[in-house]
Amino acid sequence: MENHEDPASQAAWALENLYGRIAPRVFGHAARMLDGEVTFSRVMALFHLYRLGPQSIADLAVVAFLSPTAASRMVDGLVAGGLVSRRESPVDRRRKVVALTAEGGAVIKGLRAETAAAFLEVLGAAPPEMTADLAGAVTRVVQALPEILAD
Repeated sequence: MENHEDPASQAAWALENLYGRIAPRVFGHAARMLDGEVTFSRVMALFHLYRLGPQSIADLAVVAFLSPTAASRMVDGLVAGGLVSRRESPVDRRRKVVALTAEGGAVIKGLRAETAAAFLEVLGAAPPEMTADLAGAVTRVVQALPEILAD
């Protein structure tokens, strides 16, 4: 683990260390759920839609760190996979609005459940009082985050 003096850096590296222990399991599950078409851009776009609801392709391009053209191609693939729908904006017909389908929502819920299960597998080896302290601390931090970052 990196040695940092400030508490936020210490917490970040501690969480990265913990996540590094569960990431291979989560990524493998994501690849199965997305039929091997898992990319960070796709997962980021799907989670963004899950948390914030329908978005424009331009919004997804920003979130997924893609050009508008690449984001449009990504959305094409997600539409073909039945994970999202795309329609014209009722306000501006030139703008397309992308939304999760029920299947896309189920994929994200499955990924979240798999992530929680992977954390449980790792944390199950820790003493219960430590995991209770961790749960309380993480809950308080999440509640203190700006709305965009909170669940």
